[in-house]
Amino acid sequence: MRDQANASRLPLPAEINPRFSAHLDAFRCAAAGLVAIGHLRGTLFLRYDALPASNHGPLQSVLYLITSLGAECVMVFFVLSGMLVGGAAMRDGARGRLDLRRYAIARVSRLYPVLILAMILGGIIVQLPLYSPRDPVPDLRLSTTVGNLFFLQTIRVPIFGLNDPLWSLANEFWYYALFPVLLCAIDARSMLRRGLWVTAALAIAWFMGSSILSYFPLWLLGVVVRCVRLPRVRKIWLMAAWGGFLASLVWSRSHRGLVAAYGVGLTFAFLLALLRNSERAGLPRYARWASWFSAFSFSLYLTHYPVLGILRGLDGHLPWHVPLPNAGPGSWLHLIIVTAVLYVYAYIFSLGTERLTPKIRRALERLTGGRRATSGEPSILPEPVPPRGSA
Repeated sequence: MRDQANASRLPLPAEINPRFSAHLDAFRCAAAGLVAIGHLRGTLFLRYDALPASNHGPLQSVLYLITSLGAECVMVFFVLSGMLVGGAAMRDGARGRLDLRRYAIARVSRLYPVLILAMILGGIIVQLPLYSPRDPVPDLRLSTTVGNLFFLQTIRVPIFGLNDPLWSLANEFWYYALFPVLLCAIDARSMLRRGLWVTAALAIAWFMGSSILSYFPLWLLGVVVRCVRLPRVRKIWLMAAWGGFLASLVWSRSHRGLVAAYGVGLTFAFLLALLRNSERAGLPRYARWASWFSAFSFSLYLTHYPVLGILRGLDGHLPWHVPLPNAGPGSWLHLIIVTAVLYVYAYIFSLGTERLTPKIRRALERLTGGRRATSGEPSILPEPVPPRGSA
């Protein structure tokens, strides 16, 4: 750890107040829910252009748009994760107490409990007789399993068991690895140490590859949001920021790739910056519910996809077909019911994973002979935002 007597070159990020923390909870659980609902709608429903003409209309178009924002929600995750994880690391570095061991424990203790159990259950589900994959054969090879446990999916090995959401977990992990190395390079007290840290950062960036690295600036946008201090923001500016963000979501449906991703990321980061500096005080009415749902959003994100193969395999054993022949009110009711089942499944799953994170973290701290982790603020996928009033 760096000598605390020396002043840091790093800016000190702002703390997160309780109202803003509630907003973050809401964004996180909404984004995870939209990813799951989008995959579910893609399984249960026909594509919009394949629907009968009688099913077309403005309301149907809006519902299909809302349930097709999964990729955009992942960009939201990246910005939020950068603000929380990157902001926490920046804060500790600026205060002279960034400890890479504790930082690693904080990250590992959140990622692995959910990842390992999700891979075990996912591996079991894809081998059930009723499982019907979209792709021919789920990849369960030992090399793929080990590679995914080390977050090498999309870099060196395929995604384990056709669980598509695992792709973004590789991005998150390598952003976690790269960012503190960059901080150490910036704050190094000698040219030799700075050169070594820069070399390490370049090696990590090279290993990540251009595909993962291309989204890293979106993650860094979250760090910028945490560090920027603005004067109090009026309601009219918040309304404009909301309008810009929603417009970017609509625009992204016809402009795919990095351009759309950065459009969503930039407008969302701007919205977060204004929300953090808004004039209103006190907790929003949805704070309690947002906190409860966000506590198992990572479990929902990582466990829902294998279950969709069971739904496809149940076609012919249910009173309705998969996919449904139209998208009428009854079809949307089926979607709501199955979504509720997925939420219950994810909540039960989280009791044995996310809920145990504090105990796992403390155990790892004891095993490594250190104190409690200080870089403990969460990534947006693995764990809740800081408790109310902790800022």
